[in-house]
Amino acid sequence: MKTKILIPVLMFVSLITYAGSNDESGYVVSNNDTILCSKVQFESNNVQITLKNGESMKLEKDNIIAFKANGRSYEKKEIFKDKIPTGEFAYMQLLGQRDGLKLFSYKYFEGPVSNSNEGYTAKKKLIVYRETNFYLQVTEANANTVLGYFNVDKSQLD
Repeated sequence: MKTKILIPVLMFVSLITYAGSNDESGYVVSNNDTILCSKVQFESNNVQITLKNGESMKLEKDNIIAFKANGRSYEKKEIFKDKIPTGEFAYMQLLGQRDGLKLFSYKYFEGPVSNSNEGYTAKKKLIVYRETNFYLQVTEANANTVLGYFNVDKSQLD
């Protein structure tokens, strides 16, 4: 009797392990569809998606709401400056979520306004959103508390 119960349990556990072990899988959420894929590549105005069967397709970048690639999830969020919405949007990496709040990492470049890429510095902000609204900017003063709340270790931040 124990064997009859144990075999289906082991099969179920191995199936879950196999399904969760594929780091190659990803997805793209557009305004009207969710597409499972193996590769997501951003171009200037489009997103090139390679489906699991090897076929590829293009979607307009403006229609992409969220995506997962290389084991990381990203969502399109509005950029806030001094807690005021700018009307601009960027894809931010989702680091954690809890109780209706989401912690995102936002990478951007800061530097002189010119046609050259010289003098630009890569920067990163950690921001907490509640749904689509800015909630909190992570600072040195609150970083340990916020990261602990979302169970994110500083070593996970690249």
